[in-house]
Amino acid sequence: MQKIAQILIDQSHRQAWSIDAEKAKELNPGNPQDSGYSKLVSSAEASGFGVRSHQSGTFTKQSLAGVDVLVIPHASEDEWEKTL
Repeated sequence: MQKIAQILIDQSHRQAWSIDAEKAKELNPGNPQDSGYSKLVSSAEASGFGVRSHQSGTFTKQSLAGVDVLVIPHASEDEWEKTL
């Protein structure tokens, strides 16, 4: 089945929230749902969207190839909160 659109979620620039539920637990052990996008990913995929994550490095033509939506979620500094 053809995907509606391809979503790329940045996880490589000091994000304080993660699409991975286990990493969200590491970022915020007391309330991992407050640091996670796993429900977003599940909902998007169930609705026919493709979802992938950008895990390292800068954005390039290759990493953005085929991407329709780029999500750059909440980034921070370690002095304020834990980051990826």
